[in-house]
Amino acid sequence: MTSEQEGNTVKSEENTGQNNSGLKTLQIGKKERIENNVFIIVFLPIIFLMVTLLVSFPLAIQSMTTGDMNMAAALISTAIAELIAVAIYIMYSKNKIPLDWKKKLGFQNFSWKWFTLSLVIGLLTFVLLQVVQIFLVSGLGLDISSSETSVGAFETTGITRYLTIFFLVPIVAPLVEEILFRGAIFNGLLLGKMPVFWSFIIGAFAFAIMHLQGVSTFTDFFTVAWIFVVALINCAVFYKTRSIYNTMAIHLVYNSVTVIAAVALMAV
Repeated sequence: MTSEQEGNTVKSEENTGQNNSGLKTLQIGKKERIENNVFIIVFLPIIFLMVTLLVSFPLAIQSMTTGDMNMAAALISTAIAELIAVAIYIMYSKNKIPLDWKKKLGFQNFSWKWFTLSLVIGLLTFVLLQVVQIFLVSGLGLDISSSETSVGAFETTGITRYLTIFFLVPIVAPLVEEILFRGAIFNGLLLGKMPVFWSFIIGAFAFAIMHLQGVSTFTDFFTVAWIFVVALINCAVFYKTRSIYNTMAIHLVYNSVTVIAAVALMAV
């Protein structure tokens, strides 16, 4: 094979890799892969924590002063911190993984078939949660209370309550969380050639820990364990389709149905 043919072959492989999210044929050096994965696993959580503290500082001051937590402001500040973390990762990985930001985050391969199926998966995931909770409460006699986020959302008043319940929780939170956890973290690890098994575990663990609200009750541990399972489902769909649109659909339906069910229970 001539050098020109070899060059064409490599170029063709790179183009193919980009068309398939780069998971199979994207040419990335070992050094770049290691640096990419270390950044995601070690430095990105630190960056996210620091940005969250910085963005939430005024909110924390208000909470200490008044004794009340503004749930809407908390959700908005968290979303901002998540988007900043994603932006920092995109800038850092610019020379590590030669893909544009849309492909790095999975904004590709939209399919109505998979999008519709994902909507169903989101609904079935919520149904599965109800079945598991009924078994744990009625079958095993365990106590499962509402999460602090759910309680806090419904304790708000006025326009803030409607903003939180009908916009931030069912729409903003799912979209932004998917961009960070499935787009930047999970897909970033896959693009960095991290073994698939560990990409699933790390991606799901990061998402579960993000929702940790305490370690003193069974509800705290159950919440983290359940969210870990949900994250694995989302990672599986993303891995299969290489598209963040589908995991967004799952997350949107799951959160929306949860809100609808909570509102319905309050009305009874």
